[in-house]
Amino acid sequence: MEFGVRDKSYERDLSRVLENYDFEVVTEMVNFFEKFKTKTDFVSAASKPLVNLFIREVLDVEIHLRNWSTKPMFLKMVKELKTKYDKYWGAYNKMNDFMYFAVLLGPTIKSPFLLHAFKKMIGYMEVMEQPLTPVDIDIKACPMVREIENRMKNLFMTHLKRFDNGGSSQQEASQKFIDVDDDNDFVFDDFLCMGGSNSGPKDNEFRTYLKENIVNYKKDFSILGWWRRIAIKFPTVAQMAKDILVIQISSVASESAFSTCGRVVNDYRTSLSTLIV
Repeated sequence: MEFGVRDKSYERDLSRVLENYDFEVVTEMVNFFEKFKTKTDFVSAASKPLVNLFIREVLDVEIHLRNWSTKPMFLKMVKELKTKYDKYWGAYNKMNDFMYFAVLLGPTIKSPFLLHAFKKMIGYMEVMEQPLTPVDIDIKACPMVREIENRMKNLFMTHLKRFDNGGSSQQEASQKFIDVDDDNDFVFDDFLCMGGSNSGPKDNEFRTYLKENIVNYKKDFSILGWWRRIAIKFPTVAQMAKDILVIQISSVASESAFSTCGRVVNDYRTSLSTLIV
């Protein structure tokens, strides 16, 4: 009531005096929206690639909405937010493949994390219909991971044709030895033309990368730095990583994380009037 004495508009603008309950509601609202602020700040970071972690952040928002949907005062708002969430992220089978490719290109997560993510997604979607057992979820999730790996293998083959110039030079080098021993019935030059001991399925590099153990995660881990160091071993996969992971810097940095419109106010537009904004 002291504030009502000091500010004459207090009682005029408010239909009633604020009570402790009102401040509790405001506190809850702050707690609810703090998650979205944190996520927005995280995925909008332009200084480092984070696209390989987007799935993790998306699922965290899903869990957040589910946890708060049980609170009476948030039922209507959470329902509206969940509808918007489902429009963009709810259908795991309709998500852009590059979201999943980025996970596979994360040396600290790769296929095991993608499998874990699919299990969570399936569990969330089926819980409202007919709950599935862990075995049923495994049966549905494992083929999904293999399908994503196969699609990424196709992308790998496209990159291989685009960037691999070693095949022709290797064949030219082997041609120098074709006439070494014409009387040799073993036809050694055929072996050389095939690339010698390095011959085999062209997707060997990609399959070998997927089969390698996951790299231990550290707080200061740099995914681009790791790919620069390992590029000599996986040159084509490293090129894919560069193309896919760096997309985040050029696109996400210029758009709002949870909206389809671009940012209206930023460090360079803070002098705009509220009417213009």
